[in-house]
Amino acid sequence: RFCHPAVIHLQEYDREHKSEYVKTLYMYLMCGRNTANTAECLHIHRNTLTYRLKRLNELVDINWEDGYLLTQILISCLMIRRGRSEPF
Repeated sequence: RFCHPAVIHLQEYDREHKSEYVKTLYMYLMCGRNTANTAECLHIHRNTLTYRLKRLNELVDINWEDGYLLTQILISCLMIRRGRSEPF
């Protein structure tokens, strides 16, 4: 109930489809929305990251220009990450 609904939705989607959208979103925000750095941190090709971000935008509506919203989403990702027995 403390997490942003978009992150909860992504977490449920990840669980159901064995995807990594919460991890991708978290790393993208932690890397300052820099795609090259994010892809490197995730050990994936930049095209794969671009596809994931496009798909992520289809799954949840995120205003990438809203700093307050992005902070809420990042904190939600951190809370989910902290609650796991193993990190993303």
